[in-house]
Amino acid sequence: MKNAVETQLLALAALLGVDILRSMRTRLIPRLQFMRQLMQARFPATRVPFLAMTVLDLRNYRREATSGCTQTGMRRPGLWSVPRTDTLPFLLRAATAVRVGKV
Repeated sequence: MKNAVETQLLALAALLGVDILRSMRTRLIPRLQFMRQLMQARFPATRVPFLAMTVLDLRNYRREATSGCTQTGMRRPGLWSVPRTDTLPFLLRAATAVRVGKV
């Protein structure tokens, strides 16, 4: 959640010129997330490769979201898995759908 909030604050500072504390704009993960969002907005063809990377890390995301172990010292080694086969077409349709007004 912290990464998502800092990503939105970074977007406010970059796109609208809002003055945000420097400490809230210097972490790597929010900066990478913001660059990914800009790239996907400018180049919609990048949605599918980014979706593939997300699908490969889906199990780790779900585990961290439900375990409550968010401290970096408590991280466990990552496990790779893919979602069920009926989920993949849904994700692909969502990634390639035309989104009017999405920034």
